[in-house]
Amino acid sequence: MTYPTLAVNVKVTWPYMGQVKPIESNTLLTPPKGVLASSTSFVAVKVLGSNGLGKEDVPVTIAGTGGTYTATTAEDGCATVAVASSGTYTASLNSSGWVDFYGAANPSKTVTASSSSISRLTFNYDRAARLQLSLTTAAGYALPTGLRSITLGNTGLQPSGTQIKDIGTGGSATITTLWPFSDGYTIWAGSCGQSDPAAAGGSRASAVVVPSNGSATTTTELAPLQVNVTTSTGSAISGATVTATALSTTSCVASENPLTLGVTNSSGQLQTSLPAGSWTLKVTGKTAVGAWPITPELVPGAAAVTVGVSAA
Repeated sequence: MTYPTLAVNVKVTWPYMGQVKPIESNTLLTPPKGVLASSTSFVAVKVLGSNGLGKEDVPVTIAGTGGTYTATTAEDGCATVAVASSGTYTASLNSSGWVDFYGAANPSKTVTASSSSISRLTFNYDRAARLQLSLTTAAGYALPTGLRSITLGNTGLQPSGTQIKDIGTGGSATITTLWPFSDGYTIWAGSCGQSDPAAAGGSRASAVVVPSNGSATTTTELAPLQVNVTTSTGSAISGATVTATALSTTSCVASENPLTLGVTNSSGQLQTSLPAGSWTLKVTGKTAVGAWPITPELVPGAAAVTVGVSAA
């Protein structure tokens, strides 16, 4: 039988101690054996911060079959509650400005409490980090008008190791609900699996570390692309809306399947940009002359690529 245990540390100090060390005593307290011999059930919650250590003074709510209970974590990050009856209980956290691995401010987990036993749950929970991010591309090239997603990479983001964030179409945003991984985040533009630069023959940018309750600033680069849209006879088509569809649409969000790039100028040209990978280019409301072209593997930071599109 495992019993709930409370670690007690008593430290005595006094004025003008100088180099004298404080008197300190440590002991463990456990309830009488008869407590767990009864029908009492316990739910124990442990809260770990980004450094892997317990977080103190975090409020915990436990609700279920026997009612709703509240507790606060001790110095070791633990809070243990005796519940009135066995059954299913949900433990939740809700501290302002705090998040779990996935940016959830109010994470919850469910456990089944049994008579005369302790049911345990562990949360990773800490003060959120903030990331100020801007999308960039080569001089003279525009960002795709429809792009609104970036991907964060860290092995702690299970099961895929990635998380997609919507930053809007303005080309910059502040993400305020990030878990402060000590090894930081690798970041790339786009949501599609093929947009990972490492999957397109390039390499991910260096990881950006965002501290707990702190912020970091970074830029994420796209690959420059010039699109020339013409008729079958070679005449420029101005005012044409060009879209791009990932060759592999795995994990692509709706706004990137297809992704609107922009509108051609009076010369039938569009100087735009794309996330990494190969893309099929199309013109809205037009029919391809032959087949719609596919870009080569695009890699952020590489020289601009030019692709011709013939439409009718």
